[in-house]
Amino acid sequence: MHAALAAALRNDSAHEIDLRKRDRISVIQHSRPLLPDRIVPAMEEHFAIMDAIAEGNEEVAAGAVREHFRQTLRWWGIVVG
Repeated sequence: MHAALAAALRNDSAHEIDLRKRDRISVIQHSRPLLPDRIVPAMEEHFAIMDAIAEGNEEVAAGAVREHFRQTLRWWGIVVG
């Protein structure tokens, strides 16, 4: 989904950011076990993003992306709360 969203933007910067993000995620996922309790919430966050995009609701989609990013940073231990 991440790659598809970045490609849909047709923006070289978004594509480059996505590639770097994939590298970081790969390192994190190989350095610690995947937490099963994060899988379902992450997928629900993805569905919220895709639903908002399908409905053409940019504001809700942007908010859902921000919430997914916030939850991911929390899961990684980068931010708390």
